[in-house]
Amino acid sequence: MQGVASNGSEVTALVQSHVAEILKLNATSYKVFKLLQNKYYVRQCLDDIKELCQPKYYKYQGKDEGVYPCVVKPCLGGGKKGVTYVDTKELFVKAIAYASKEDDKEILVEEYIEGDELSVETISYHGKHEVVQITQKDKSQPPHFAETGHHQPANISKQLWGDICDVVIKILTKINFTDGASHIELKYNASGIYVIEVNPRGGGKYFQHANLFEFWC
Repeated sequence: MQGVASNGSEVTALVQSHVAEILKLNATSYKVFKLLQNKYYVRQCLDDIKELCQPKYYKYQGKDEGVYPCVVKPCLGGGKKGVTYVDTKELFVKAIAYASKEDDKEILVEEYIEGDELSVETISYHGKHEVVQITQKDKSQPPHFAETGHHQPANISKQLWGDICDVVIKILTKINFTDGASHIELKYNASGIYVIEVNPRGGGKYFQHANLFEFWC
């Protein structure tokens, strides 16, 4: 048995995909992997999945479209870097500047969704997807959504568990993720299931605090 593994990092997962492809080992193709690192691209893919509720969203192009409250995030990146909850025009300007330090070309603005938070860990092999675990999260705190606790398995109904498994499999198929681990963040409320982010990597967190003081000052 031969393979290439990485930890819960977008950077190392991308390298893993590239190396595995060169060695002709099982992997989601590097071309697909590059696309999946763009949060705006992935959000557009989700538009076609009828079982999902989608927040309002747009790519920032110099204009505040008045979606409040919202989350401003760089289209590329991970570990909550450059991500901010915004509920005023004044904070919106600061959030755009903060996100620009991570990705000065593309910034995604999404409607903020209230609801209970979950994450779904999966393993895929040759286009077949298995849900390994559904994790219930202690509610992450704005403005930068640091997570404070995780509980496994999630204390949810069998119906919701099944619905989440079904929709996650549809997501992975839609985005052409064929091999490897994924970490999909969700919220649910009375309206239905919302995807917050689709991460083509194993679960794990790296939260960078270095720029937070500068953001608020």
